[in-house]
Amino acid sequence: MKNCLGCGKFFQRKTFLSSFRSGKNVGKYCSRKCFQKNKKGSFKGKNNPMYGKFAKESANWKGGRRLDRMGYVLIYKPEHPLARQKYIMEHRLIMEKYLKRYLKSSERVHHINGDRKDNCLENLMLFANHSEHLKHHRMKSHKLFSIIIFFFLYIIACPAFAQQTASYYSEESCKREGTSGIMANGEVFDDNKLTCASWDYSFGTKLRIINRFNGHTTVVEVTDRGPFKGIQSAGYRKKGIPTLDLSKAAFSAIAPLKSGLVEVQVEVIERSGE
Repeated sequence: MKNCLGCGKFFQRKTFLSSFRSGKNVGKYCSRKCFQKNKKGSFKGKNNPMYGKFAKESANWKGGRRLDRMGYVLIYKPEHPLARQKYIMEHRLIMEKYLKRYLKSSERVHHINGDRKDNCLENLMLFANHSEHLKHHRMKSHKLFSIIIFFFLYIIACPAFAQQTASYYSEESCKREGTSGIMANGEVFDDNKLTCASWDYSFGTKLRIINRFNGHTTVVEVTDRGPFKGIQSAGYRKKGIPTLDLSKAAFSAIAPLKSGLVEVQVEVIERSGE
């Protein structure tokens, strides 16, 4: 037997299992009705001291400014003809103050930077109706989509920013191929010069070679044609087929010679004849 904290009468406490399932307050009150009636903070209807108090009289009053579910700022304006539940959107009020008239219900006010809390006049744009507002958003999205597509097509099509695989060749490899160290442009090959062999660029074109893994760069000049077609052997297929052959000096500037093959980004600095 125990004394009820609500009504004061004696009652038989429930078992441990039923107390555990019902909650921690079981055992202090004789019934659920008594608990609901006497628990702290339980004020319903007219028993609530804030009953019938709204707006400035309410305990939740925050100066007549709040956010709705969409993130727009609402201002308390019960006298406004287009007020919804006595509130009106702040960006519409600012536009009305600038135009010195009430906005029509069909007119739309757009936030230029997309921030719905930024309601300064410079960030607002007025549209005659909802369809005009949608056209603006669609045109903006189409422009962004076109820019993205153009950028990717440019990266793929333009060799100035191509991503390629580079290897290196030496004077000994040139002699083994039967060229006696003479490059395709007629000059003698030199390991110590910053040159490269490529099928994609004309002779005399200067390229910036950037190692994609460590960021090391070097500037080379296209003086030969390569890589040699026979480089497409089974051993190279596992790592990728090189599209550039650098001299030893150029390759060692961006990676150790023992690596043999590196992923690079190629940027055209100066084309031949320019």
